[in-house]
Amino acid sequence: MAYVPGFEFDLFLSYASGDNDQGAVEEFAGVLQKHISDNLVNCFSPQEKVRIYFDRERLASQTAVNWEDHLKAAASSSALFVPLLSPNYLSSPYCNRELGWFTTQSHIDQGYPFSVAGWRSVGQNPVPPEFKKAERHPAGESWFSSMRPAERMKSTREFALKLRDAMVKMRASVSAVFLGPAAGRAVATRSRLRDELEKYGFRVVPDADYVYRDAEDVRSYLKGALLAIHFLGDGLDLEGLAAIKESFVSAGKTVLVQPKDATLLDEEAETLREIDSRLAPGGDFTGIPHTRLQGDNDSEVWETVKREVRAARFRKEKSAYTVGIACEARDLAGAKTLAGLIHQLGVAAKYPAFDIAPNIEAKLKALRETITQSQALLCYWATADGRGLRKRLKLDARSRYNAKAWYLAPPLDMPQKEPLRLRQSSEMVLEQRTAEADPAILEPFLLELGWERQK
Repeated sequence: MAYVPGFEFDLFLSYASGDNDQGAVEEFAGVLQKHISDNLVNCFSPQEKVRIYFDRERLASQTAVNWEDHLKAAASSSALFVPLLSPNYLSSPYCNRELGWFTTQSHIDQGYPFSVAGWRSVGQNPVPPEFKKAERHPAGESWFSSMRPAERMKSTREFALKLRDAMVKMRASVSAVFLGPAAGRAVATRSRLRDELEKYGFRVVPDADYVYRDAEDVRSYLKGALLAIHFLGDGLDLEGLAAIKESFVSAGKTVLVQPKDATLLDEEAETLREIDSRLAPGGDFTGIPHTRLQGDNDSEVWETVKREVRAARFRKEKSAYTVGIACEARDLAGAKTLAGLIHQLGVAAKYPAFDIAPNIEAKLKALRETITQSQALLCYWATADGRGLRKRLKLDARSRYNAKAWYLAPPLDMPQKEPLRLRQSSEMVLEQRTAEADPAILEPFLLELGWERQK
């Protein structure tokens, strides 16, 4: 298991196989792994403290059919990305794919989880914008390939300590997982989840012997938890039922588990009916993220919880992000319609205030603020020709775009309206093929942000 909770690997070591002269990259990876592990504290096992993904399969000349899926799975489940920068690296299509797979993860927008190792001088070759803000080691114009063996060993150990510090910071930022009380069959399921979560390094609250009688204490635990797991079946007491309702008010996300062979008593079924009515459109729980598991065995429950807790690790509350709609002045009416659809789905949205801007400078400022101050960006391009929007994106978004998707609105009869090639965490084209506005068009985009359909 990884040191950073919620990931399969702590580090993904990305390199070009042509740079592995006489096993230099293998030696580098081995020193990193040992020195990071030797300098970590409070780990779960002395045998395995840190997991580094180092692709030795490529060295064995295996075909893409055998290892591409394996690479993709590893890159998209690693906490930190460590590229070995060189001309070979920058020209490698597979290294570029590894970067793309890594950047599909939700935690990329919560910081900059890249640490670049300078392997060989890249000269004038362009470097991906993700690497420009990352910490580079060695600093300055030093390169690992030009160092003597003893000097390279010393520098690698220094780099290992920097990576150790980044991992410790990520591990410390993990919010708690709340486990509610259980009765009957659910007691064993709850115990299994606690063991698994703690084994993976997650902080679990409250303590195993906690008595759920103090409503204020329970509320405090729930407010500090990104994920709260509650257990149904075989007769929860009053405090357990009250904790479930409070969870929808205070926790980041709620997971309701009814294990296999557990039976709902009347008061539990009534509590669920009340929650369902409050989750319905117009209710005070509308749009609150939650998942309900019913009839799964303990292993199936754990697999689902493992995915949920990893997603919750980096999920923002809906109030914490805003979808910006970038457009030109001629498309303002359509942008307003888009904003209305997004609001219907419970997510904040904004568009450039062209209609109240007194002059061209004010209009440009309004568009710039939409582009630079939104956590996610939809680019609406309908009646305008797109040249102004293209220029503003290039100037205002700088080297890293916030765009998550493109929304192409009617009319779609202009062949030059191809999506601008932005560097994005996920490339997605949404097309509305009818004139009638439909919120469902936006659901794939919003799901990328952590929004969830109402159950």
